[in-house]
Amino acid sequence: NQFNAGAFYKNKNGKLYFGGNRGLDFFNPKEIKLNISIPNIAITNFTKFDKNILSQDFFIKDSIILNYKDSFLFEFSALNFTNPNKNKYAYKIKEYHKNWIELGTNRSIIFNNLNPGEHELIIIGSNNDSVWNRKGKVIKLFIKPPFWMTQWFKFLTIIITLIIFSFLIFKFIRRKQDQILKNISLKQFFDFYKISNREQEIAIILSKGKTYKEIEEELFISYSTIKNHIYNIYKKIGIKNRGELKALIEKYNI
Repeated sequence: NQFNAGAFYKNKNGKLYFGGNRGLDFFNPKEIKLNISIPNIAITNFTKFDKNILSQDFFIKDSIILNYKDSFLFEFSALNFTNPNKNKYAYKIKEYHKNWIELGTNRSIIFNNLNPGEHELIIIGSNNDSVWNRKGKVIKLFIKPPFWMTQWFKFLTIIITLIIFSFLIFKFIRRKQDQILKNISLKQFFDFYKISNREQEIAIILSKGKTYKEIEEELFISYSTIKNHIYNIYKKIGIKNRGELKALIEKYNI
C-alpha cells in the first residue's frame, strides 16, 4: 500500500523506478548480490533449571557435564547481521537423530531426560540468503548416570551378591557338617552302651515327645515290644525316665 498503482518505469539499463507515498524508489536488480558469507555459530546463553551458568570456560572447552535429571536450554546465533531475522537454524544429536531437526528462525533448544553417556550436539545456521554453515557449533554433553547405573555400583552389587551367596553356601555346608558331627557323636554314645539299631530308633522318637501309640504306628511294632525296648534302653544307660533320655540325647547330639 506504499506504492501508487501504475507508477512504475524501467529504463534501457534495466533500472526500475516506483512511485510511492514517500517519493520515488529505484534500483537495478542486476546490482543485487546474494549474501554468500558463511556465518559463524555462537552460543549466546546456556540455562540449567532456569539458572544462567554460561561461563568463559564453556567457550574454551565446548563441553558440559550434566546430571541425568537436568533440564537445560541453549540459545545461539548465526553471526550474520545483514538481516538477522531471516537467519535459520537446525540441530541434531548424533546419538539420537539421523536427520537435521529444523528450527526455522528459532534460536533456542530445550533438552531434558537425555540418556546417560556422552553426546555430541551440533547446531548449524544460515545467513539471510540461506547460505549454511554446515560445520556449525559442536558441543559435547556428558550426562552423568544415576548411581545405580554407574560401574562402581554394578561392581559393588556383584561383590555383595557373591559375598551373600558365599555366606549362604558356607552356612549350608556348616549345617551339614554339624549334622554329620551330631550323628557321629550320638552314634558313638549309643554304641558305647550297646544300644541296638531298633532301640536307637525308639530312643530318638521317644526323645521327641512321641507317645507309645505314635511310636507303634511309625515303626509298626507292638506296644509290649516298645515297652521292652524302652526298659532295655533305660537299664543299659542307667536312667529312669524319658526326661533323662532326652537330656542325654540332646547332650550328645551336638
